[in-house]
Amino acid sequence: MKLSADHLHDIRYRLVQGLETREQIIASMIANRPDELAALRDDLREAVDVAFAAKAEQVAAWPPVTDNDRLLTAFAALDGQGILALESPGDTQEEAIRQAVAQAAIRAGLARPVHGYCFFTWNDMARAIDGEGLTLAYGTFDESDTTTSPSPEQKVGTAIVTACRDAGLGVEWSGSDEDFIELPRFTWQRR
Repeated sequence: MKLSADHLHDIRYRLVQGLETREQIIASMIANRPDELAALRDDLREAVDVAFAAKAEQVAAWPPVTDNDRLLTAFAALDGQGILALESPGDTQEEAIRQAVAQAAIRAGLARPVHGYCFFTWNDMARAIDGEGLTLAYGTFDESDTTTSPSPEQKVGTAIVTACRDAGLGVEWSGSDEDFIELPRFTWQRR
């Protein structure tokens, strides 16, 4: 196999993230490094297949319900409450907020308006994969008076904390709209 150690690491890391299919991993890697990988498509496909087989063995040893499954349950509950919940919509807070605004506009056009958002960034995900817990950012599209108590942001934060706890996740939050919501014992196991 002609793939470098960096390429193999990239494959394994993308697989741990659990956000892409085989074909998406291959296409994304080739798009990011066309000069290196376009001619190695067959080798890349073989390496991805080997990595997926190894992950299948790991997944077989996981509990029936993982923290990622619990988070998806919480995110579905939030969606039902008009809070847009996104997984890794960007590398940074700014990118993720832009994505949340774009998604909110799409939903408004479909007569499914949202009043708040919740997400974790790619960087938050990387820290969770490294065993450092998961951080959730949140906010509101509600432009009403923010001097009320609780503020619209605090209402969104409270809904997120409740949804996470109801899904079985350990949650820490100060209650202040200035602070992120933390899932400090989150174990990243995305199928």
